[in-house]
Amino acid sequence: MTWRGAFGGVVAVAGVGAAAVAGWLWASGGAIQVTDNAYLRADAIVVAPRIEGHLTEIRVRENQPVAKGDVLARVDETRFRARVEQAVATRQAKRAQVDGDRATLASIEAQRALQGSIIEQARASEAAAIAEAERARLDYERYRSLTATNASTAQRLESATSDHLKADAERRRAAAQVAADEQRLAIFEADRLKAEARLAQSLAELDEAEAAVALVRADLDDTRLVAPFDGVVGNMAARTGQYVRPGLSLLTLVPRRPYVVANFKETQLARMRPGQAARITVDAFPGLDLAARVESFAPATGSEFSLLPPENATGNFTKVVQRIPVRLELLGLDGRTERLASGLSVVVAVDTASPGCEADCAPVPAAPGSGPAPAEELPKTSRVLSQETTP
Repeated sequence: MTWRGAFGGVVAVAGVGAAAVAGWLWASGGAIQVTDNAYLRADAIVVAPRIEGHLTEIRVRENQPVAKGDVLARVDETRFRARVEQAVATRQAKRAQVDGDRATLASIEAQRALQGSIIEQARASEAAAIAEAERARLDYERYRSLTATNASTAQRLESATSDHLKADAERRRAAAQVAADEQRLAIFEADRLKAEARLAQSLAELDEAEAAVALVRADLDDTRLVAPFDGVVGNMAARTGQYVRPGLSLLTLVPRRPYVVANFKETQLARMRPGQAARITVDAFPGLDLAARVESFAPATGSEFSLLPPENATGNFTKVVQRIPVRLELLGLDGRTERLASGLSVVVAVDTASPGCEADCAPVPAAPGSGPAPAEELPKTSRVLSQETTP
């Protein structure tokens, strides 16, 4: 093919695209804002491991479609499985320790309850001893008075004196027994507090062991690198046997549903609103006409997000029309659009006379298998406001 033929083919393709856009502008007759400073975008992510080790298996290849949850690669799990078993054994030991501390605490509680009963019994005995001592004292006082008036014998007084001394001694013994039992109860109470502290410490250690098991199991799960969403594998850098570390880029996963970022001039935004209808043509696929809608507007111009924002407070100022990135959602994507790649150039035409939203609109779910919306769905208006294309 000669260069004249190749040039003629390029001109023909460009003419078809321009004719399609012009035809839609004529058919809608709307207040259309057009720009060819627009590109397909997809929120691609870098897949990287969270752990270090050798890659034992790679299950995907470059440009392969994958579904959410598919295993992309595996890291050697031998060390991580051993750590799980060790952590589980430690957790079992901590559980046994907790069970033992609970049994000890229950035993102390039972002894404490029994000691309370013993104290009640000792207090009852003390009360009886006090009553008997009081009776013996009264008998002693009475017989002493009677003996002084010779109304009773000295032998009877001696017997009353002996009973009084024995009863008083029994009263003191009963009081001492109550004090000893109460002291023993205080010891049981201290043992109970110590047992509760040991149990609390054991429970904390068990929680720590549970957390350790969860961590090592998470590490074991991280030996499997899975796809977080449906997409296509790209920028493949992983190799079997490679030693990887956390954060090392292994591959890039690109979503299969792209969106459009169109950089409109600031003079084109007066009547543009979220939710308004739009049409998309892709330079790489002449004749492919896609329905879209305005989703949101960037909070600043593209120059504000650049590495070196312009500083216009200088003497040699030249006014330049700024551009605002506008995000558009593609509607009705199906199998015919699987080859839409992030970064492709597109032409965007927004009908600013179509109904919009006051705020950012919620995404519209596409019906499975539904194709692009027909151009006739766009409302017709009176005139074209602005058409901006690059020569």
